Amino acid sequence: NQTKRMIKFPQVIEKDGPKALFLAASMGRLSVSSILIRSGVNPNEEIENGLTPIFGAAQYGCVQEMSLLLNAGADVNHKANVNWTLLRLAVGKGNYGAARFIIKNGYIYSESEQLGIKMYLDKLKSPSMYAYIFN
Repeated sequence: NQTKRMIKFPQVIEKDGPKALFLAASMGRLSVSSILIRSGVNPNEEIENGLTPIFGAAQYGCVQEMSLLLNAGADVNHKANVNWTLLRLAVGKGNYGAARFIIKNGYIYSESEQLGIKMYLDKLKSPSMYAYIFN
């Protein structure tokens, strides 16, 4: 397995590990993510624009990946450089299960963020999703 061979080369993990973990989390590749985390890849290390692997998982609704990353110490309240939050990203991509998971796992949202999401979902004619996410 190519991933297991990569682990034998610490410089590869150090240089490419964060991006590899972001991609694995985005694709729902739990086994690859687990190997990378066990190999020492930090789940809070940023790639471009301040994104961390949990953003990749949230973007594609990979709740199991998000759980793995949180258990490995990922910060659910991290904000990317482009002023994205996990919650806004998950809702914007239509991954309402991921959005609910984020809130249930300690995400702290502001009143303005909550109102913005309500307005967004109302515009999409999906007010029931608001209740699903926040209740």
